[in-house]
Amino acid sequence: MEGVKNPATLFTGGKKLETLLANHILLRHPNVRVTPHCAFFTREAVQRILDVTMANIEAFVGGEPQNVVVPL
Repeated sequence: MEGVKNPATLFTGGKKLETLLANHILLRHPNVRVTPHCAFFTREAVQRILDVTMANIEAFVGGEPQNVVVPL
């Protein structure tokens, strides 16, 4: 394929295959605990998400949408 230097990185998001395999081995190690990163899940953060979502819906219904994504 044109422009592909290492086919092993084609489906790995550009990361080395060895790194992905090492990470996978760690996930299955009995002494490893994997926890999610959920810093966004505070009461304040969730409330802000709800507030922004409601403001977006109200603006859209009112005919003046905000936070509009414009394609390049």
